[in-house]
Amino acid sequence: MSDRGLLYGLSDYGLVALALAVLVLATFVLSVAGWWR
Repeated sequence: MSDRGLLYGLSDYGLVALALAVLVLATFVLSVAGWWR
């Protein structure tokens, strides 16, 4: 696989997956922080 194809694949699915992961992680962290307060 070339870097170009990898980059396009990353920009397509990697970006969406990263955004979802950050969203889930933020929700989890906020919920844990809310628990400890």
